Amino acid sequence: MPPTTVLDQTRCRSEAVIAPDLARVAQARHAASAVLRLWGMSGSLVDDAQLVVSEPVTNAIEHGRDPITMKMMILAPARAL
Repeated sequence: MPPTTVLDQTRCRSEAVIAPDLARVAQARHAASAVLRLWGMSGSLVDDAQLVVSEPVTNAIEHGRDPITMKMMILAPARAL
């Protein structure tokens, strides 16, 4: 299932349901990359995020229960007062 993305003024949120199959780890990495690019991210940040996604998704598939949901969120930067 493709990720669902919600955009508003204060944050970006994305959620994707992942089938409990180790072959889906690559799909989760690609989904994370696509969402980050949609949010305007690029380069090493996207590459690093793909690596970070692999471990928890693999653990969730191997040790968790279905359904497995990957959630991503970016909060707006703090504003100086």
